[in-house]
Parts: sequence; structure tokens; C-alpha cells
Amino acid sequence: MQTIFSFSNMFVLPFWFLMIFLPYWRWTKWLMRVRWMIALLALLYAVLAISQLSVLGPALMHPQLSGIAALLSTSAGATIGWVHFLAFDLFVGRWIYFDSHERGITA
Repeated sequence: MQTIFSFSNMFVLPFWFLMIFLPYWRWTKWLMRVRWMIALLALLYAVLAISQLSVLGPALMHPQLSGIAALLSTSAGATIGWVHFLAFDLFVGRWIYFDSHERGITA
């Protein structure tokens, strides 16, 4: 799980770097129009979630704070949650990036 956690962190960094430091560069605009980066993170999330379904299922079917806390305290649970956060944050960041361009402002 450590490798997947580290890979997912490193995977999103170039996209954030480009959106923050080079927002008007033509390659940034081109790269952000392509949705594959979010799709890959979503796919990774799905694969991780399915592989841990026996643990995730009960925690999500009958959510209790103690059960969710126990799930997130494992390396698998934390990695699944983190990949979910990274995918959603990149999705929203990409939306803000394009919205700011449409409005002619820097985000």
C-alpha cells in the first residue's frame, strides 16, 4: 500500500504544479483538457475499493464513527481514502482552473 500511496501522490503533483505555476502555458491548457488523469485515479480508487470490499462493505453499509475510524486507521483504508481525496481534489481543481480561464481571472 505504501507504493500505491506514494505513486498516487507523485502522480498528481505535475498537474497541480502546471495549474498553479504555468496556468496559461499552452501545454498546461492542452493537458488539463484531457480527462485521463482523473479517470486513472478513479480507476485506481475502484480497484482498491473492490479489493478491500470485505472490509469496506460492512463499514459502509452500517456506518458508525468507530468503524470508519478503524477502517481509516489501516494502511489499506488510509490509502483508499487518500486516493479518493486526490481524485476529487484534482477534479475540482481542474474545474476551478477552467472556470477561472473563462472568467479571465487567476485562480
